[in-house]
Amino acid sequence: MGKIYADGDRREEDDRPFDEAGNPRKYKNYDRLSPLSDPDLFQSFARLASHNGPSDKRILKWVEEHGLLHRADPTLDGDAFMPDGGVNQADMTVTAFGVEVCHLRALLDLYIQIRERRTDEIKRRISDPMSSVDEELACGPYFQAQLGKIFSRAPDVTLYHADEVLCRLVSQKLEGIRPHLTSGFALPEEVRSLKSREALALLKDKDKASRILAPPKTYRLQPSWSCSDLLGAIYLQFYLWISGNKPVRICENENCRMPFPATRTNKRFCNDSCASGARYHRKKKR
Repeated sequence: MGKIYADGDRREEDDRPFDEAGNPRKYKNYDRLSPLSDPDLFQSFARLASHNGPSDKRILKWVEEHGLLHRADPTLDGDAFMPDGGVNQADMTVTAFGVEVCHLRALLDLYIQIRERRTDEIKRRISDPMSSVDEELACGPYFQAQLGKIFSRAPDVTLYHADEVLCRLVSQKLEGIRPHLTSGFALPEEVRSLKSREALALLKDKDKASRILAPPKTYRLQPSWSCSDLLGAIYLQFYLWISGNKPVRICENENCRMPFPATRTNKRFCNDSCASGARYHRKKKR
């Protein structure tokens, strides 16, 4: 009926060995890691807008891997189980999910246009709005932007206005995020990101365990964040990415054109699927 529902059972550790019919219960045993442990979280979400938009199949594949965007009960932790045994994720329509995908992608494209000073492209978005972000650009206080530009370093009014809209819309999505500190004596990230069974097996090795649990040579507190839901985690990663001013390249697959971090000078595509897709289309043309 056009809705996406959470699908998950209790873990083995819970006291439900049998289902209502008396049969042994099957478990999915989700390893509930932090969403931010996936460095490709926000990019994989924004990439759903490529290749003719977010199809049902691609949305469901992404949700199966990452989960739904909001909690069913905001007062409970994101990894809490509900009284009926389900996971704490709110069902949502496919349309609403697609709107969130397109909103993030529109913000990402706007960031690239501002960064590369593509004023003409931004003007086209203002004159012919195609997304919720474009509508914010079109109905924004353009007269105030002309005054504000005088007291800024923006090269022109359009870029000043677009910059204001980008910062405001991203900041709105970050309102449910709270900063925290991670202990300076916490386990190394490579251990904390392991699945529970892998971590226990590692700690059983006395030599490795002694090295892992040895006091750090330098005491250093680490920043961490508490996110209101998965969508908040996506926007937090997006915020950290754009505020880090990392080198960016545009995927050369014409059906994608996804901005991605330029980690290597010879990297031309945002992922392996786009690279193989581009090779297929080149062969088809020949």
